[in-house]
Amino acid sequence: MKKIILILLVLVGTLSQAKAQLYVAGNNVNEMSEVVYIELIVDMRLFSRFPFAIVDYGQDMRRIGRQHRVTDVNGNDKNFNGDMDMFNHLYKNGWVHELTFSQGSEGMIYHLFRRRGIDKETLPRFGN
Repeated sequence: MKKIILILLVLVGTLSQAKAQLYVAGNNVNEMSEVVYIELIVDMRLFSRFPFAIVDYGQDMRRIGRQHRVTDVNGNDKNFNGDMDMFNHLYKNGWVHELTFSQGSEGMIYHLFRRRGIDKETLPRFGN
């Protein structure tokens, strides 16, 4: 009986990971093979209980707004309990953290993620 329960738990975990996807404005970022890096912007609004996860995967970011938030498959904003909840969500979706930084005093923190499984030694180098 214990073996059957263990097998069921493993299957449920595998199926839930297979269904996990990263949606931004209805676009499944995981299906965009040309996207290697994404930037997670943690936006904590003054009177909000939950931070918003904004993802830049190379789309037009001139005016950051609701259309850049991480959503569920139906387009509803995904609520996160904090930064680590966002990190865990991205990790489940195949992304690895590379770098964290902040700019200015607007209260936003930026995290750079790389698609897991891509060897960063073979990626082209930019800059110096």
